[in-house]
Amino acid sequence: MDELKFVLASNDGINLTSKHFGDAEKYYLFRIFKDGTVELDYSIENKFKDVDESTAHGSKEKRQSIISYLGDSLDFIVASQMSPNFRQINAKTKVCPIVSKITNIEEVLVYLKDNYSKLVEIKNAKLENKETEIVNIKKEENKMDKFDLLIIGGGPAAITIAKTIQDKMKVAIIRPEDHSMVYCAMPYVVEELLSFEKTLKKDVIVTEAKAELIRDMAVSVDFDNKTVTTRENGTISYGKLIIATGASPILPPIKGHDLSNVMTFKTEYDLERVIGLVDKGLKKAVVIGAGAIGIELAQALNKRKVETHLVDMAESVLPNMSDYEMIKDAQESLIKSGINLHLKAKVEALEGDIAVKSVTLGDNQSISFGDLDNCTEVEELHSAGLVVFAVGMRPTVEIFKDTKLAIERDGIVINNRMETNIPDVYAIGDCCEFISGITGEVLSGKLATNAVPMGRVLAYNLLGQNREYPGFFNGAATKINNFFIGGTGFSEKFAKKHFDVEVGYAEFTTAFPIMPSAKKVKFKLIVNKETHKIVGGQFVSGEPVADKVDKITMAIQFGLTVEQLTSFSYSSQPYQSFYPAHNLIVKAAEEVLKKLQ
Repeated sequence: MDELKFVLASNDGINLTSKHFGDAEKYYLFRIFKDGTVELDYSIENKFKDVDESTAHGSKEKRQSIISYLGDSLDFIVASQMSPNFRQINAKTKVCPIVSKITNIEEVLVYLKDNYSKLVEIKNAKLENKETEIVNIKKEENKMDKFDLLIIGGGPAAITIAKTIQDKMKVAIIRPEDHSMVYCAMPYVVEELLSFEKTLKKDVIVTEAKAELIRDMAVSVDFDNKTVTTRENGTISYGKLIIATGASPILPPIKGHDLSNVMTFKTEYDLERVIGLVDKGLKKAVVIGAGAIGIELAQALNKRKVETHLVDMAESVLPNMSDYEMIKDAQESLIKSGINLHLKAKVEALEGDIAVKSVTLGDNQSISFGDLDNCTEVEELHSAGLVVFAVGMRPTVEIFKDTKLAIERDGIVINNRMETNIPDVYAIGDCCEFISGITGEVLSGKLATNAVPMGRVLAYNLLGQNREYPGFFNGAATKINNFFIGGTGFSEKFAKKHFDVEVGYAEFTTAFPIMPSAKKVKFKLIVNKETHKIVGGQFVSGEPVADKVDKITMAIQFGLTVEQLTSFSYSSQPYQSFYPAHNLIVKAAEEVLKKLQ
């Protein structure tokens, strides 16, 4: 062989190349010659125009297109981790994989040139259909990376910090997942409203923020020596450490939880698995948990013609977001759309041998997946339905369990500056335990819209400001068929556990009633009787309500009273509001004030 040809064609390969050549959207073919010279061939960058441009630049489709186009002329493909795609490449093609844990392209090229003869031997063996090793390039053990700021976890909070800090500190993010995802959009991929690739965030979001992305998993932390050990890269040193490990969905340890067709719904792999089952003709599914994720997934499966059962112990769906009288019409629409709703129902066991044959509920009720007794093991796996738990999240803090880091039931203990009990160690997002912005008591708040502001507070404090995080208010929104639903603060039921409350209602339209686009919108306001402060609000409408939810969150956050809300100054326009004669929020506030007086 006179030359070896390499392509860097995964997210990480492109990130390596973009650091050196400045364009993360292009692919480059490297030609390395026996005499040690290297040429960069730009010819392939425009060869893949038929691949959907909406896909992530490191998508499976583009990798396959590159390999298919180059065919036997390609010798090696380089990326930074041993993914399933890499194993398939090694098993099914003449193209050999190289795993590179080095993030400097020049160092990678030096290694490839220095090991030219060895690589030729591997390639020749591959061509002769012999079993070949996968080349693994690692950093020299005596070279320890050190960063001013090291973040464990690559979710939205970590990305926010990197984008805020920019080049003011040397920042690295350790992320084990293939991609950072828009997790709340996953049900809409199942429903086929979105392509899978649109939920995948491009790694350039991190690298353009001047941060280094380390595709690896942290396995331990030495807080005394300020080091993090990873599975592949070894030891990394830090000046300050941010823990942003997120939370994992709960799979209750009931009988049958380990059967083959039982899962949670949070990761890229989970999404691929559900889509694969639906595409192959999944007939029946049981979704356990009628919160936002459970509701959205159940609707998606139902719209894909899967017989769908939705189970929850509460008396109504979305119990943390909305009280029954506000949600009942939307709940009824779920039933009318074909979803089988099982409320006030507890899942006691999952029955089956290999796959779940039935879901046992209380009061001698059960949901059967049909007769699988005469099926072979393979037939049972393909014929069985699907059980998805969406019953809550627990903090991902396992690697810190035997350390001096203070951890309670709901996560790592932090103050309002995101500081832990260990100097120079911070925590943000779903892995943390923090307090309600209303009562000051510990309250779960595992939402991206909490994690991102926490990250922003910490980032600006690291840059010298003095910000504090006010606590969780948990404003959130979702959609049930044609109903847009949102809530913030406490529900009436939850608020009554803390203080006496009064409530007020208002119902108008989203536009002037004479306008053809006008739809109903209903609002419930919840007020502390003693202080007259706003403690909660709920909306149901024929149009999006997130902006309305945010207004009430602001009222709660800044301690507004119902009296102040009655003097809320509002705008009006035929397409966008009710008549100038009144306003939804003001009307509900006046209703409460009448009762208080």
